[in-house]
Amino acid sequence: MVALIPYVIIAAIVLLFGRKQILEKDYSYRPKVSVFLPTFNEERNIAKKLDDLLQQTYPISEILVYDCSEDNTPRIVEEYRKKHSNIKLINQQERIGVTRTLNEAFKQAHGEIIVKSDCDSLTKSQNSLRELVADFSDQSIGAVSGVCVNKGLEGYFRSFMTRLQIAESNLDSTIIAHASSLLAYRKTVVVDVDPNSLNDDAEEFVLLRKRGYRTIIDAQVVSQEEIPNTFVKRRIQKDRRAAGTIKVLLKNLSVFL
Repeated sequence: MVALIPYVIIAAIVLLFGRKQILEKDYSYRPKVSVFLPTFNEERNIAKKLDDLLQQTYPISEILVYDCSEDNTPRIVEEYRKKHSNIKLINQQERIGVTRTLNEAFKQAHGEIIVKSDCDSLTKSQNSLRELVADFSDQSIGAVSGVCVNKGLEGYFRSFMTRLQIAESNLDSTIIAHASSLLAYRKTVVVDVDPNSLNDDAEEFVLLRKRGYRTIIDAQVVSQEEIPNTFVKRRIQKDRRAAGTIKVLLKNLSVFL
């Protein structure tokens, strides 16, 4: 029976605080936004992704595409760059990983808000970026994560996590980013994450909360992301994220105090 207590507590938190999200938004807040897009052999997705970003109603000052692909990804980006001056292609000589690339983007981006997104995800609304940015009108907010939707068993899991993290955000902060499909950071408060981190999103959220800034999800900002097409690949992905999250939390136990 004692083992059931944590589950009862979680259920109570979700029921009491996870039904309706409470957000303070000011749509007149109009900071400059940089979008950071890491790519590697994304010729199948990159055009759709750039179209998705360019169709957003909130203006994007720059789209930084970090790439070391071996396929046609850079050529496709160059074609878009000729038509859209806010797209910048940053060629990397070797794969240094998303975490190190994120640290580079933190330094090189000019926007007041830095948005990280993935090539294999698309937003559900052209107003997604507008909603995400409006959250930062609250100066206590250091980072905001959108949410992802999926079908089947994965969809049920995502739905529960969304409710739980709405509750956490209403109470104070969620320290695990819901998904890497659409994340935003306030540039003036970010710090570099461990280059060897297995979950850079969660680590940055934890570091920001330790510095006194809230880290929340916005359930109005919805993306659909591509998931691995086999159980084994999905299991590997989940295990890697879980291991990375556990490592981050063990390194930063003081955040719970």
